[in-house]
Formats: sequence, C-alpha cells, structure tokens
Amino acid sequence: MISQWRRDSGFRSHFCSNCGSVVPNPLGQTPYVWVPAGLLEDSNRLEIVAHVCVASKAPWESIPLQGVCYDEVPSLAQFIALLHAADA
Repeated sequence: MISQWRRDSGFRSHFCSNCGSVVPNPLGQTPYVWVPAGLLEDSNRLEIVAHVCVASKAPWESIPLQGVCYDEVPSLAQFIALLHAADA
C-alpha cells in the first residue's frame, strides 16, 4: 500500500506503507514524475545534471565536475529547465 506524507509547503513524498521505501510520485503540478534513482535497475545510463544543497555538504565530500551546483534546492522551474537542457 502506498502512503503519502505532505508538508505545509506542498512538498509531498509517496512511500511503501510496509517497508518505508520511497516510490515514484508526481512532481508538483507538472506532467513529470519523480523517480528515486535507487529504484532504477540500469544506472549506467544516468547523467548528473545538478548537485543540490552543496552549501551544507560534509567537509570530506568532493563534488564531481559534471553538473551545475546549487547551494540550496533550485526552484522547480530551474530544475525542469536543467532536464530539458540535458535532453537537447
């Protein structure tokens, strides 16, 4: 059974009620669906387009050169624009 958790801001997360695993869910009011990368069987075809929350990364963490860096989470519009740019 899939459950949903929602913040006052409108952020929501869908998860398995039995094991707690995050499952794909609608991305806001867009026609897109957010899929946790850990659910994908073939991650060799994934491309990093952004690193988020880098201002709060651990001091020992290094960020690969691939992708745009954001100190915080980018707006949904910025994120979708990044995905479209990667497809071009």
